[in-house]
Amino acid sequence: MLLSRRVGRAELLHLLQQQQQIIEKHYGSLLEVRDLGFRETAFRIKKPRESPAYFGRLIAVAFGAKPTAVPEIDAALQATGGVLRHTTQKLRYRSNFLTYNCYKHRPEPQ
Repeated sequence: MLLSRRVGRAELLHLLQQQQQIIEKHYGSLLEVRDLGFRETAFRIKKPRESPAYFGRLIAVAFGAKPTAVPEIDAALQATGGVLRHTTQKLRYRSNFLTYNCYKHRPEPQ
């Protein structure tokens, strides 16, 4: 999910707790949360009650739950003001997310 720059740490924790409650309600569990930092978007994002955004804070969330959890999570994220964009993808294997290293392009410190 792509969050507005105005979303603070407390709001982010509240958002993740809300997602975790929905996931646990559907007999699932939250596997991992990754903060990928601020990223630029390819185009301007216009949202009601928000100024146009050219960048946002990218958060990747991995969870396992029944498929009935996805529409409820989507509805909760759409109702949240600080979320600019979100998407849900089904991973074929659990290891796809857990072994992905977004910092592969950076050289190792010596």
